[in-house]
Parts: sequence; C-alpha cells; structure tokens
Amino acid sequence: MKRIIFIRTAEYQYKQQGLSLYDSLDAIGLQAAQPPITPPSDATRRRVNALLHRYRPTQIFCSEFIRSGQTAKLFSLPVNTAPQLNEIKFSMNDFSTHRELSSNTFEPSTINLIRYNFSLALLSDALYEKQASIMGRISECASILCALSPNTTALCCSHGFIMKLYENFFRNMNEPHIFEQIVTAHDWSIAPYGFTEGFIVELSDTVVVKNLTDGLNGAIV
Repeated sequence: MKRIIFIRTAEYQYKQQGLSLYDSLDAIGLQAAQPPITPPSDATRRRVNALLHRYRPTQIFCSEFIRSGQTAKLFSLPVNTAPQLNEIKFSMNDFSTHRELSSNTFEPSTINLIRYNFSLALLSDALYEKQASIMGRISECASILCALSPNTTALCCSHGFIMKLYENFFRNMNEPHIFEQIVTAHDWSIAPYGFTEGFIVELSDTVVVKNLTDGLNGAIV
C-alpha cells in the first residue's frame, strides 16, 4: 500500500508591507508576493514530530512557493519540488471587490463570503487560472503519486484551495472527474483546512481517504 499525506503550509503573514489586505491577497493570489512562514510555534513542531513518529514518511513533495518549501523543511526529509501542487492562480478581482475588505481585517463572515464567491468563480471558469489547467495539474500529480514504489509513505505540502480539489479528486478517483463535482463536494463557506492540517490517501487495490487530524488524535501533546 502507498500512503500519501497532504498537509497545508504552515502559517504565514497575509498582509504585505505597504499594501492593504485586499491588495496583499491579490498579490499572493497572482503569485507576485511570496511571503515566508512565521516562526513555527511549539504546537506546530509537536504536530510535525507526531506526524513523523506515527507515519514515518521518507520523502516530501512541495509546491514552488516559499511558504510551502519552508514548511517542507520542517520535516527534515528529502524534498521534491512539484509545480503541480502550486495554489490556484487567481486575482481577487475575479470574484470580489476592495469594499469587502475595506476594514483591512479578517472578519469571519466576510472571509467566508469571499471564499464562497471564489468557488463560484471556479465553477464559472472565471479565475485567472482556468479549469483545464487546474485539472491537468491535479491529474498529472496524481499519476506521479500513483507511480511511487509500493509501501511508500510520502508527504505533499500544498495550499488550502487546491488541496480541497485534490481531496475530492482522490475521494472519487474511480469515477469520471467532472470539475463541478470536485468543486461542489466541499462547503466553501467554511475554511478548507487549518495550517498543517490535511488528509491521507491510501492507495492499494482501492483508494481510501482519511482526515489527517483523525489519524493524529492522541499523538499531539
């Protein structure tokens, strides 16, 4: 059995110096800004150690972005850079306006609405990166992971939006991959994952997807 563990990048500073929150998120979405992760907390390091102890992975794949590479290095494993794991490329203008973030703060109800409108833009193919590109990257990465040697355990360090599409892709791996179904299988009015959270894909004769936090319950002190 091959085991693939998807984790989200560690926490980083969204707001960029000299920019409003909206413009900061726009720069990150367009991949013009590459913020580093914040210094890892004791809780983050405990989670890293718990994951390493429980699953004993031997390699990690990360996106091309600084925050993903820095998260990968926390695990002290051989790192493979995989552009297929990059976040979906978008502009905030694709689905929102400056007015929604005029307070320059992460007000939960506003962020939930923006996230939901992001999903509508995904469905209408209105984002900077189009559906064909997104699905092409996901399918290519899935092929790479499925081709890993038997009895391999690998980590994939990626980003919140595309990770939910990866999860839904693997949950329906034996079904026709209709983009709409992969998007709508998640409630986009809530956060996809917290930092360093994720899911596990077990590949053998069947595909089993588990929540990573379930697998680490009781292991984090």
